[in-house]
Amino acid sequence: MITGLNFSCSEVMKFLNASGLTLVATRLIETRLERPMKENSIHRAVREGRAALGTGLKEFTSRGVPWIIEASGFDFVAIDHEHGAFDLETIANLAGWFQATSVSPIVRIHKSFNHLIPGILDQGIMGIQVSEVETAAEARAIVQLAKFPPIGNRGISGQGMHTGYKSYGARHATEYAPWANANIIVCSSIESLEGLEQVEASGTAHVQGQRALLGVEETMETRAVGIRFVEVPEEEYPTLGCNVLAVRPGVVIVADGNPLTRQRLEAAGCEVHAIPLGEIGQNGSGGPTCLTRPILRG
Repeated sequence: MITGLNFSCSEVMKFLNASGLTLVATRLIETRLERPMKENSIHRAVREGRAALGTGLKEFTSRGVPWIIEASGFDFVAIDHEHGAFDLETIANLAGWFQATSVSPIVRIHKSFNHLIPGILDQGIMGIQVSEVETAAEARAIVQLAKFPPIGNRGISGQGMHTGYKSYGARHATEYAPWANANIIVCSSIESLEGLEQVEASGTAHVQGQRALLGVEETMETRAVGIRFVEVPEEEYPTLGCNVLAVRPGVVIVADGNPLTRQRLEAAGCEVHAIPLGEIGQNGSGGPTCLTRPILRG
């Protein structure tokens, strides 16, 4: 019954049918469902012949954050699951809020959480960046989880935020899956010298379905111009051994308490100055490069 009126639902439907209003309503619904899927903004930037500008999200979330990021001119945002405190529900909320903007959200995870990739993408996230990838086998495993057949083996979730809540039914494999495979970005992040050495040796750079290898191109370019690398021992990462400030060629400042890093830099011919950082450095996670902002180097 309609509140305040003594008409049954069947009587109301007869009236609507007689007036043609149900046909109008149906066409409006169909028109809304035909709304095109959101293009990945990174792809859009490439298509427009420009670099895609992105930012990171790690500390806080609110419904206004996507609007602020869009108003700031960014194309995409990297939601940090690896170092942030975002669970799947928070990521789902962010994905929904970003749908109202032109900004594409991607999620950064550590490779030990690869099993979360299908669920993250089903929330409407438009890309995955996986850290500490070292071999082609690891890169292929990521693609398998992120891409639908025939490229990968991602399972089908009929409808949800990722499909705009549109059900493709039997057309999923011919319509939605090809769009998702082309639009969802998969990015492997190489973060070690061992991983870099495996790029060509194991074919990491040639894995189908992978959009980019972070860290590889930049590293190869620096090697090509004769720049050498000094590897920071893993045990000195917590004490900011990797945070080295170059004040001029061959002269660097490091955080005190990293003797192995200092020895390796000196062995490479650098003049090393160590400064004590204490509470503000280690507990605040700010090394020499974080605490200074040189405008002009010597």
